[in-house]
Amino acid sequence: MKRLSIFLFLFLFSSLLLAEVNNEEVIKKADEMWTVRDNPTKVKEALESLKSALEVTPEDYELLWRYARINFWIADSSDNKDIKAKHGKEGYLAGQ
Repeated sequence: MKRLSIFLFLFLFSSLLLAEVNNEEVIKKADEMWTVRDNPTKVKEALESLKSALEVTPEDYELLWRYARINFWIADSSDNKDIKAKHGKEGYLAGQ
């Protein structure tokens, strides 16, 4: 039983470390993509990678504000009312 507890602790700790490293990569990628945000493909990539990372670490401030920023940018740059509403709400919720 003691070995199982130690194993679970080490497994969870290593998972958190891997998530941290992955988040740093996602943040770097999102920052790079922000500089070319006029490219819809890059915006979609940044949005998807940030969203995936937030599923693993939903309270990560660095991910949240970048996710909010890209959603607000999508909302502001669109003429489509539904896109504005969807991404405006996503940005607002991420920024809370």
